[in-house]
Amino acid sequence: MSTPGRPLFFYLLTTLLLYMACAEELPPPGGEADTTGPYLLGSEPPSGAVNVEPGNKVTLYFSEHITKPTRGEAIFISPRPSADPKIKWRSDNVTIIMADSFAVDQTYIISAGTAIKDLRGNQLDSTLTIAFTTGAVIAEGRTAGRIFNEKSQPKSDLIVALYRPSELQVGTPLDSVDALYIAQTNAEGDFSIGYLPSERFDLIAYDDQNHNGRFNSGHEPFAVPDRHILIGGDAPLEQLMLTLNERDTIPPEILSAAHMPDGMLRLRLSKTIDLKRLSENPDWCVLTSADSSLVKPAVALLESADESQAMLNLWPGQLLEGDYSLSLTYDGARTPIGFAKITVTDDEDDNPPRIERFLPDNIPMFADEVVIELTFSEPLDTTLFTPETFLLWLQPDEPVEVTPSWLDPLRLLLTPDALEPGARYRLEITEFELADPAGNRVGDSLRHHVFTVIDADSLGSISGETLIEIAGKENDPVMLSFSKVGEHRTFDMATSSGAFKIDLPAGKYLLSGFIDSDGDGEKGNGSVEPYALAETIAEFPDTIAVRARFETAGIQFEFR
Repeated sequence: MSTPGRPLFFYLLTTLLLYMACAEELPPPGGEADTTGPYLLGSEPPSGAVNVEPGNKVTLYFSEHITKPTRGEAIFISPRPSADPKIKWRSDNVTIIMADSFAVDQTYIISAGTAIKDLRGNQLDSTLTIAFTTGAVIAEGRTAGRIFNEKSQPKSDLIVALYRPSELQVGTPLDSVDALYIAQTNAEGDFSIGYLPSERFDLIAYDDQNHNGRFNSGHEPFAVPDRHILIGGDAPLEQLMLTLNERDTIPPEILSAAHMPDGMLRLRLSKTIDLKRLSENPDWCVLTSADSSLVKPAVALLESADESQAMLNLWPGQLLEGDYSLSLTYDGARTPIGFAKITVTDDEDDNPPRIERFLPDNIPMFADEVVIELTFSEPLDTTLFTPETFLLWLQPDEPVEVTPSWLDPLRLLLTPDALEPGARYRLEITEFELADPAGNRVGDSLRHHVFTVIDADSLGSISGETLIEIAGKENDPVMLSFSKVGEHRTFDMATSSGAFKIDLPAGKYLLSGFIDSDGDGEKGNGSVEPYALAETIAEFPDTIAVRARFETAGIQFEFR
């Protein structure tokens, strides 16, 4: 016996299930995974359209279904409207509804950022841009470039913003300023901003870490170019190279601090710090006795080959027993960090000292570059030294006189008589004559360190001229770096005349350099408060081969 209505019920149920199955977006059951990001099919108004009728809506059509980003801005409108638009995300399109109608005779640029992804998480390869105008002519200016970090690695997903110079005046809080034009860098660090009017802009690229669409100058890493963005000017603007100023806004903490039996002060930090400034200023580490009667700055920092460390060893000099507090200035522009209590006791020292570092290493060097330097793990008892403690030999057995002098209590400099090009030298160290004040010796044998001086007959040379085609910088000095391919070795030189010549060991080299406008010998990456341009960098497009006893001439190294 059939039940009335049951066939209709099953028909409706089956239809509903089929509809739900069809409507659900699922990955294909087999085959290769989808790794291709969405791309733009078109827009309304169309990109490049002129004389666009008054309205307030723009729609972008994509090649597949997209998802709305969960944080940050993904749609950028230039010039930025005074009121935030409404953005409606649909399956494969985005509609931007502005609060006001399009302005008369205005070019609009709509950019979709790399935060936009498809259903499988594939994002746009780079910022895509459309433009239209309510006037008769669309602006055609463009600027483009690439952004690297300080290790020369490309930086993706950075906001690249153009501002009017008047908006970047001293005293203006930049986190309250909206950029006029915005783009983002892609995976290769590339950016491009097109359809720009013939005006002057200033550019700031930044990592929008708080996703508020504005630059926070106190916390967010940034990059500025080496020139103003003058659309319609003579300077090329499509191959800009910017270096990101990395910012670490969270200061380190001193996790532990102890006075060791050998008299050294050992600190463990929560993160690495740059040791260059502290090495030059060990007195930035200060111990103060509990009753404040004794203030003891450190005398030396135990250096290593690493430029940054989280473990620090300092020599504070002789200390009386008792409790001390510590203050450490790791950066002259930052507030010192501290440690509340370090207890100094007169414990027996039974640890032998060590030779922590020897210079030069085993890379051949020019005679005038050779520095013979020993770094010890703690101060030594120099009364045990004899004329045979340090002996330098021109191999195999010709003695060379050396004069010892202390750079600080941990570093000994040995200055030799003139060194011969092409010669091989051996420094012989009598370990049992190296002891700390407690009598612990480095060892009980002889130690040898060998180094080589470059032979002039093995050298070739590179010569040429630097050509600066940037207004106002034509006569600025230039720093050049020649990096030997296959070796971690770089030869630097400065030139202020435009012409250069440098002697180098045979091999292949990569040439790079920067215009050292301030003459300090270091690449300047610019600033934002006040706004200051970076120093121009350039790379020679080819490797340069050097043959022994030959000159590779006629190199023209251009800065444009």
